[in-house]
Amino acid sequence: MSPRHERLLDAPPAAVVARSGQAALAVRNASIAYGPKSPVIVDNVSFDVNQGEAFILIGRSGCGKSTLLRSLAGFQELRSGDILLDGKKTKSPGPDRMMVFQNFDQLLPWRTALQNVEFAVKKSGSKDTTSPRQRALDALEMVHLSAASDKFPSQLSGGMQQRVAIARALAVRPRIVLMDEPFGALDAMTRASLQAELLRLQKEMNMTLVFVTHSIEEAVYLGGRIGLMTPQGTFEGIYTNAFQGQLDSPECAEFAGELRTKLEMSAA
Repeated sequence: MSPRHERLLDAPPAAVVARSGQAALAVRNASIAYGPKSPVIVDNVSFDVNQGEAFILIGRSGCGKSTLLRSLAGFQELRSGDILLDGKKTKSPGPDRMMVFQNFDQLLPWRTALQNVEFAVKKSGSKDTTSPRQRALDALEMVHLSAASDKFPSQLSGGMQQRVAIARALAVRPRIVLMDEPFGALDAMTRASLQAELLRLQKEMNMTLVFVTHSIEEAVYLGGRIGLMTPQGTFEGIYTNAFQGQLDSPECAEFAGELRTKLEMSAA
């Protein structure tokens, strides 16, 4: 391992102090189980996500990363610990966090793309003076879907449906966008296109993003920091990524290989 990568991989594995000021999202000693007598799925996890950061959760299937994301959204109760938004404890869903799922049936089938996005804005209770329709139109333009605004979900490809779901999240103007393997069911070319689109939006909008994936390559391409979870529902480590937005440099490939090794070792 090169000295440069040793520094990258030596980031603190548990509670990570925000670089400047208060973290947008803070998780403190969070444990999650599906019932009072059920085994723990996520075990005593702590980390911070800073404003404008793309934070990636990665791990093998069943490690608890999607369960943790649902708790961040307020859909899954913690057994113990706290989740804080801008320093304030939160337990319930709210428009300050919008979630994009993997499945394509998250849109309302009887509403057009524009109506799906506009409906989310109206339901958010936002007091923004811009009309919900204009915000929906602006969001669809961000994801290059203005021409499909009057189409129903059944008339859209899987990739286009995911773009609508992303537009819906952006139109609400949440504090944090949460994504649970949103590109996992797409073909390779569509997935690569949407990854690039998401990275562009994240940078241009200074979006705070928490993104779940099982793909190391996707994590390295999208993430500023990568939290690697073990099968036991803990963090193996949180790693700073100097190769965000890169695909094929030798250094990027080496870093991805080192993460893969750590992932395999955590499961041994």
